[in-house]
Amino acid sequence: MANLGLFTGTKIVKLVNVSFRLPYYTHWGQKLLVCGSEPVLGSWDVKKGLLLSPVHQGEELIWCGSVAVPSEFSCEYSYYVVDDDKSVLRREMGKKRQLVLPEGINGGENVELHDLWQTGVDAIPFRSAFKDVIFRQSWGLNIDRSLGIQNKLDTEDAVLVHFKICCPNVEEETSVYVIGSTTKLGQWKVQDGLKLNYAGDSIWQADVAIQNGNFSLETGAHRDLSIDSSKVQPRYIFLSDGMMREMPWRGAGVAIPMFSVRSEADLGVGEFLDLKLLVDWAVESGFHLVQLLPINDTSVHGMWWDSYPYSSLSVFALHPLYLRVEALSENLLENIKVVSEAVHFIPFNMMQEKKYGKPESNWMERFFFFFLQFFNFMKEHISDVHTFLGWEGRSTHVKDVDYEAVLATKLSIAKKVFEQEKDLILNSSSFHKYFSENEEWLKPYAAFCFLRDFFETSDRSQWGCFSCFTEKKLEKLVSKDSLHYDIIRFHYYIQFHLHLQVTSNWSYLLCIIIYWQLSEAAEYARNKGVILKGDLPIGVDRNSVDTWVYPNLFRMNTSTGAPPDYFDKNGQNWGFPTYNWEEMSKDNYAWWRARLTQMAKYFTAYRIDHILGFFRIWELPEHAMTGLIGKFRPSIPLSKEELEKEGIWDFDRLSLPYIRKESVQEKFGASWTFIVSNFLNDYQKGCYEFKEDCNTEKKIASKLKMLAEKSMLLESEDKICRDLFDLLKNIVLIRDPEDANKFYPRFNLEDTSSFQDLDDHSKNVLRRLYYDYYFYRQENLWRQNALKTLPALLNSSDMLACGEDLGLIPACVHPVMQELGLIGLRIQRMPSESDLEFGIPSQYSYMTVCAPSCHDCSTLRAWWEEDEERRCRYFKNVAGSDAIPPSQCVPDMAHFVTRQHVEAPSMWAIFPLQDLLALKEEYTTRPATEETINDPTNPKHYWRYRVHVTLESLLKDKELITTIRGLVRGSGRAHPSVQETDEQGNRETIKYFGDLPGMNERSIELPLACTTAILTCMRFNKMAVVIDQNHGFKPFKRPQRCRLQSLTNFDVNILDIDQTNLSSLKKAFEVVKFHRSFSSPCFSLATRVEEEIDTTPRIEILGGHGAPRVRALVVEVAIALASGVDPIPVSSGLGGAYILRSRNGNNIALAKPIDEEPLAFNNPKGFGGLMLGQPGMKRSIRVGETGLRELAAYLLDHGGFASVPPTALVRISHVGFHVNGAENISAPPCKIASLQRFVEHEFDAGELGSSGFSVASVHQIAIFDVRVLNLDRHAGNILVKKNDQKEKYAAGAAELVPIDHGLCLPEWLDDPYFEWLHWPQALVPFSESELVYISNLDPFKDAELLRSELSSLRESSIRVLVLCTIFLKQAAAAGLCLAGIGKMMTRESCSGEENVSVLEDLCTKAKEAIVNASDDEENNIDSREEKDEFELFQFDKETVHTSADVMHLHQLLQSPPEIAKPPKIAKFSPVRSLPRSQDEELSPLFEETGHEVKTRNDGDESNRTFKENGGDSNGDDSKQGGLTRSKSYSVRNRACESEGISFGDLSEGEWKLFLECFEKLLLEVLEGSKCGSLKHRLGTSCQF
Repeated sequence: MANLGLFTGTKIVKLVNVSFRLPYYTHWGQKLLVCGSEPVLGSWDVKKGLLLSPVHQGEELIWCGSVAVPSEFSCEYSYYVVDDDKSVLRREMGKKRQLVLPEGINGGENVELHDLWQTGVDAIPFRSAFKDVIFRQSWGLNIDRSLGIQNKLDTEDAVLVHFKICCPNVEEETSVYVIGSTTKLGQWKVQDGLKLNYAGDSIWQADVAIQNGNFSLETGAHRDLSIDSSKVQPRYIFLSDGMMREMPWRGAGVAIPMFSVRSEADLGVGEFLDLKLLVDWAVESGFHLVQLLPINDTSVHGMWWDSYPYSSLSVFALHPLYLRVEALSENLLENIKVVSEAVHFIPFNMMQEKKYGKPESNWMERFFFFFLQFFNFMKEHISDVHTFLGWEGRSTHVKDVDYEAVLATKLSIAKKVFEQEKDLILNSSSFHKYFSENEEWLKPYAAFCFLRDFFETSDRSQWGCFSCFTEKKLEKLVSKDSLHYDIIRFHYYIQFHLHLQVTSNWSYLLCIIIYWQLSEAAEYARNKGVILKGDLPIGVDRNSVDTWVYPNLFRMNTSTGAPPDYFDKNGQNWGFPTYNWEEMSKDNYAWWRARLTQMAKYFTAYRIDHILGFFRIWELPEHAMTGLIGKFRPSIPLSKEELEKEGIWDFDRLSLPYIRKESVQEKFGASWTFIVSNFLNDYQKGCYEFKEDCNTEKKIASKLKMLAEKSMLLESEDKICRDLFDLLKNIVLIRDPEDANKFYPRFNLEDTSSFQDLDDHSKNVLRRLYYDYYFYRQENLWRQNALKTLPALLNSSDMLACGEDLGLIPACVHPVMQELGLIGLRIQRMPSESDLEFGIPSQYSYMTVCAPSCHDCSTLRAWWEEDEERRCRYFKNVAGSDAIPPSQCVPDMAHFVTRQHVEAPSMWAIFPLQDLLALKEEYTTRPATEETINDPTNPKHYWRYRVHVTLESLLKDKELITTIRGLVRGSGRAHPSVQETDEQGNRETIKYFGDLPGMNERSIELPLACTTAILTCMRFNKMAVVIDQNHGFKPFKRPQRCRLQSLTNFDVNILDIDQTNLSSLKKAFEVVKFHRSFSSPCFSLATRVEEEIDTTPRIEILGGHGAPRVRALVVEVAIALASGVDPIPVSSGLGGAYILRSRNGNNIALAKPIDEEPLAFNNPKGFGGLMLGQPGMKRSIRVGETGLRELAAYLLDHGGFASVPPTALVRISHVGFHVNGAENISAPPCKIASLQRFVEHEFDAGELGSSGFSVASVHQIAIFDVRVLNLDRHAGNILVKKNDQKEKYAAGAAELVPIDHGLCLPEWLDDPYFEWLHWPQALVPFSESELVYISNLDPFKDAELLRSELSSLRESSIRVLVLCTIFLKQAAAAGLCLAGIGKMMTRESCSGEENVSVLEDLCTKAKEAIVNASDDEENNIDSREEKDEFELFQFDKETVHTSADVMHLHQLLQSPPEIAKPPKIAKFSPVRSLPRSQDEELSPLFEETGHEVKTRNDGDESNRTFKENGGDSNGDDSKQGGLTRSKSYSVRNRACESEGISFGDLSEGEWKLFLECFEKLLLEVLEGSKCGSLKHRLGTSCQF
């Protein structure tokens, strides 16, 4: 390849061919392009960049391109996704890449760059929150060598590979190695591996020469590095492997507004210096983050309205409210200090006594001067003012913030100090430095404040010639020669004091000044390892400095808000002007960039308020007061032409208020004539329109105010206003004020009478266009808008960005946030899933912040008390309790909610301080409603909440601190280092030793628990854990080299380690501070040394990903196994089962491997021999499929109604599991097993008389058993919950827990066994709540749940569930009790024979009805179908199974639907070697119809005799293995066969027809059925 411009005179420049290689999947019309700093790569002009070409390599799509460059070439470069015109569609996030060619490289040689696309997620560790705070020690490492290759190639057939990986969290004295099978990589020995060198910016690198050939990087699923021998082979490979995949870092934090903080030193409001105390408390409690609300100056109106922190006067200036006046100067007059205390203390007492009127009155001005004179006199006579006042904590008695009084007091004192020290401070070098760095915004801010105070309004339209900003006018206003210059300088002074940082050598200034006070607190937080997180408001006040200086950046004739959502069903109108993004883009969003740069001086993370506004904003007309009649900007409107094509033409009718006489009379009653005469015009008989002077909301409000002043209103002003607003909003379409031919559908248009009075055609058209506008047509536009605006914010600072993505969320939002590395917000009561009432924290994605509440909603305590019905639903569905929840959020409930959130996968769990105080009863005495910070439904809400306990008190409360820290540490979240001791004074550390030369004793601190991790603790047993692989979705299949995921990607299986490890590697893992990357970059050649089998225990969820509490269960088991705790075999029962315990000996769960079930081939009790998929102990349930049913039972127990313990289907490996015929295996058996939470109990139902059981518990279990047709509900699998007060067991209050559901959901209608049928509780009628629960059951929804979660569960079993649920619902509605229902479902013996149950008889008749209805169709059945049906009614011959017959569960899970049919199976399946003669004794496990079988149950010698109804077993037919029956053999006669009645052979149409017939027949049978006629049946297993 040649490039012009590379020749200088006669000297030829040596050219090197550089190839780019990047795996990346694109959509149609997209291309990849590389652009860089040098001309050959476009000089950062993307249009001139190098286009790459796609090449398929297996499943990968590789983009490649090459360019010839000089041998001394170096540059920066990045990748872009472009369209055919090279317009940028997407760009890489993070830092620009660097290319430095090796020194001495020869001309003509080839260099390959193997890169991975950088997402915003990969850039997170480089954000200041991690780089400067969390990982600050790692970033302070000494650089070993600069970036680039330093070795040289010594042979012709070698390739020099340059390894480069990012490791942001590496401690001191820690090394990073690459190991592999080649000698150069240590042959899998860490001590001989390739040690990487630190190159700065968390990059570790090394290069090594390796012989040509195919080799790969091992990552579990290998990273392949293959070289195509058919092409020119590269001599140098730069291998950039992205981020080292360690365990995802997770942390916790506390959120509290600055004004809500309370300390003993503040003056009625939280102050910046109080943050140091808050940081101390956060560190003690285990928090890495403190989150604040906006702290910008909001003093627009000069009254309490300014308490709204999101309505900024200036986005750059800090609020004087947070100034600590006592720290202004060491020369602060004593009398001013005293007054600051007196003004704070006495006025509130006087106000309470009504001596100085309401807070709105201007009492401060009079009061200040009175007490100034008073205390000047008192200070001469009383030396100790605090003694005079008689108290120490000045602000502890004031409940809320008095915004006006506090601000006035502070500014008054500050002015006194300013007068004394203005020349000293403002002439200092520090001030001049500060001023020069901030004058661009500081001068306009000071000028604006002067004009606001001079004209007594912020409405600049009242400022005369100064209403329009110019630089010339500004310079005149801030001129040193002006008479008001000291006023200008005072505002400089205030901001300076809020900004500067303390330096102890300032003798003339005690340096805690305004900007300086916050900077001090910010630096203090960084040094303590605590992130300060700020808040970026979405808007600015209409009358702000920013709209005055930059009016072109705002659409001043509009207002910003939010459409109806969780916060307000009527929408919100915030009053801010919307942004003119087109104008902002002209200077690359300079205003935003300056805003973020200023913010980064104090914060290392920030919250983007209403991030949806960067996709689209809800825009309202300026004259609107409410938030409903708006439209999205940008958006694609409905055009007049589009509507006319659909037959919509009467635009005035649709876009003007639809007001009819009847609606006015209905809404206003007797005063309707007054309303019409004052507000409406009659333009047609019975039709009205608004008068010109009241045709907007603001006009209506103004006119009503005028009428109210004249006492002309017959009803309350508020009610009339709401009703008139309703009339005004009764429209269907909103006409665009800038283009009359464009329209927007009104939000919730179907709720209007204007819509309801339309014809059906118009309704259908408008309904379709409505959904198209709001949910479809805008998605691509909004995505493009966000990808233009948000990167400008993210790139303007290195703060960690979090987005508040609550409300009406477009589909494009979350993918864009993921792509840009933006962290979302999850509030449990506001789930993003439309089908959930409460979010499930365990299912949150990693890139989120989870919180139980936020400032825009009620606190946890208040929310709990607001709605009793919702509280009950939460208590039942989330907490899993059927008990009546407490009326208040008691500490135990707060603890439960807090634990849910700290254990969530979210990167951050951030808790409002109010919710944390709920953990201790002492702090819950204040009414919960008083703790709410904001009411979004009230646009004039007073933001004044203050915590009722001081930070000093919280720091002394070790009990609360210990509770919170225990939750944080127990969840595995990171926490700041705190020296902690146990009761004996021992450090919580584990010591271990390395075996490499020079390694000394080290200690590591272990968390108490961890949600998911590679755990290397105690004896350093390794543990691979896979939690919720993509939440049940098929994972995105990335190419081998592209499969590397960032450490921040939690949802993918990044924790599974390759199962082949060398013994030397095992020892190497015990080296001090050695961290194995989960990406495990290791080479692998074709010839490998002998590998030993890995004995690492593993666990992975296969089924139950979405079920509540499953993830927590699996995590606990994983931690136990990783800690070296072995499973304990259970001796009782017929199948193999294992108890899994924690390190402290507590039982966690019971695991039942499917290959150890009774009759399964690996059964450890001697009852095995069958392969998976053959008929089991109950022939309607196959061997190996009981685990599926255990999970199905838990999934179907909605809300924990029957208290089925949490259950999952897992793949688990451990050397302790049983394998027949393999006593001394070294590899741990990998088993598929059901995993069920262990239930603490003292009895089972057989050991305690049924009289002790509560009716509710019995009913709940029985209802569940009927739904799932439980074939084996005996007293032994009903546990009695542990109760310390044992006398309660006999009081009819014992609570029961059902277990062992492997024999439910049979493949055909089998004979169930219900032990509870013999208990007196079965005769008790259903309660109202039970009837409601039953009526709400949806069998078809349940069927879909099982199909989606357990695709391998056979359709015939699912249909049994549907049938039994319908039967239960109908029977309960007819008044039957459980005894009657159970009797209809079970078979009864008569004269030694079994009769069909009522349910079976109904099903038989329903099937016969289908057969009769389709006789004509049956005549056309082909011979093959006849043969199939003929064989269906035969018993297959016994066969000797070979290996080809074996089916493992993972094969069954993937079986096609046609496999899932009732099997044609032998009547008697062989167990080991069954007797050939049917007269010989069979295995005691079998209960077969037609033969005398001796059964054994817990040692009892009871006999059960059954007789077959269908033929002589000694006949010839039996010798052939079956009974020959004709096709016309009656279905009725088959009811007692072991196969029973199956529904799997019915088509969908036949199944629907069957259900219709069944329901009709059932209704006939249920008529007249009463439970009162039933007699109690004595049970056999319960003690009485």
